[in-house]
Amino acid sequence: LPNGIITHSSNTSSEANMLFLTVGSNLTVDGAINVDGRGYLGGNGPGKAAGSYAGGAGHGGRGGQHDPGTPGTTYGSITSPTNIGSGGLNASGSTGAGGGAVRLIVSGTTTVDGAVSADGVPAYCSGSGGSVFLTTDALAGGGVIRANGGAATAGGGGGGRIAVVLTNSTDLGGIAFQALGGGSTKAGAAGTVYLARTGQAPGCGTLIVDASNKVSATAYPVTLINSNVMDTVVGTVVITNKAILVIDTNQSLTVNGSWSNAAS
Repeated sequence: LPNGIITHSSNTSSEANMLFLTVGSNLTVDGAINVDGRGYLGGNGPGKAAGSYAGGAGHGGRGGQHDPGTPGTTYGSITSPTNIGSGGLNASGSTGAGGGAVRLIVSGTTTVDGAVSADGVPAYCSGSGGSVFLTTDALAGGGVIRANGGAATAGGGGGGRIAVVLTNSTDLGGIAFQALGGGSTKAGAAGTVYLARTGQAPGCGTLIVDASNKVSATAYPVTLINSNVMDTVVGTVVITNKAILVIDTNQSLTVNGSWSNAAS
């Protein structure tokens, strides 16, 4: 993909379109695989907000609150995410769509020097990040793989979900992984990044929840494990940069390895 862009068609109120690409050799992304804003439209999706003023949409992390609304909640898979992001909801109509979904299966090495992006759209109340799920022999490059929530002034979108599974390598190259919540004072919560290397059994990779030091003025923005979140068995958990991971009542997160909390 030298300096080109690959995307998929936009979704509206249902999860109809995503990008599914199988490559029988190596894949090089110098340009972009970009499905920003190709998820649910504003006010749609399982992570949409509720209430008269609503707020940012959720996916991997909860959305940011727009008083007195209730921001969107979390859903989808940690280890094999394929859901599109939800749309923000606001009484004034200023809403952002969620990010789309990318599924890549690569038999050789995936080199990302550009971007693989599934961001939510910035708005007054923004869309959540979508999904990027990559299975590849090896990973190289210095680009970025991201599924960030849209920035906002009244309700940022929650971060989406990223999963990378290496089938013949332990080296993640120089890739930056981002599933950040959008916004500032009413920011959405961080989404999830799951990284598995060869030799690790299914569900034994590392779950990273990174808020990039964003602190919201409201209590809602958390990375929530609820009944809509699937595949909650991981090897190692890393919570960092002021992220908050919450496990809902009667739910669980099974950790087969270590738990590192460097959130503060």
